[in-house]
Amino acid sequence: MRQKIDKDIFIDFVAEVQSLRKELNLISQQIIETKMEESDLFEKYGNIIDRIYGTAATIGLMDFANYAKALKDVCYMCPKSDNMSGRKQVVKLLIEFLDFVDMACRSNKLNDQEQYQFNVQMKKSLSKVQTLSQKEFFGVRGKSY
Repeated sequence: MRQKIDKDIFIDFVAEVQSLRKELNLISQQIIETKMEESDLFEKYGNIIDRIYGTAATIGLMDFANYAKALKDVCYMCPKSDNMSGRKQVVKLLIEFLDFVDMACRSNKLNDQEQYQFNVQMKKSLSKVQTLSQKEFFGVRGKSY
């Protein structure tokens, strides 16, 4: 069942998230251009995801919020690890997150089937992030609490 969110609150959410998406896109490009060697960019990306996570959780978009939090935690782990294979996988997830941001901004216009598919895709990506965290960054402390 779909949760109803006040239209004005959702409009504010979309405006904020679209603004942050531009920053995320720029940081993603910088991460790729620097060949993932500027590890502070991962943390910067995580800080912006944290803002999206907080807003999504506040307005009740909990599936999206949980996904954002898991990805944020992985972003915070990257600078504490030299695992380039893990970083490459994280970059793919960061780019994928941009698509989820776009979809979340349109979620109030999705029909029930589209909303269901969006949630299924997001849960699959959440699982990928959690597996990556355990497999590639096992033992790395850097998660937020």
